[in-house]
Amino acid sequence: MYVPLRVHGHHSMLTGVDAPATLLERAHALRLPALALTDVDTLAGVVEFLRAASASGGPRPIVGAELSDPSGPGRVVALVESEAGWRSLCRLVSA
Repeated sequence: MYVPLRVHGHHSMLTGVDAPATLLERAHALRLPALALTDVDTLAGVVEFLRAASASGGPRPIVGAELSDPSGPGRVVALVESEAGWRSLCRLVSA
């Protein structure tokens, strides 16, 4: 079963266009079981994403972020699995 784990919303400058609610609507239309919002270097869309997911009753929301690697040109995707993971992700994004 396919689950997108690297989706950028409109909080990702130059890489995302749609609002989290729109992304969830599309995922629901595609009958996806879950969707991960991983904006680039920010968690600004998380509250909007979780509220839209709660209201829609559609795909299960997965919270994460795509983090720029300061030592190189790449990025790494970090997904949250628990409350401790959320705290760690907040620290990483803030750093």
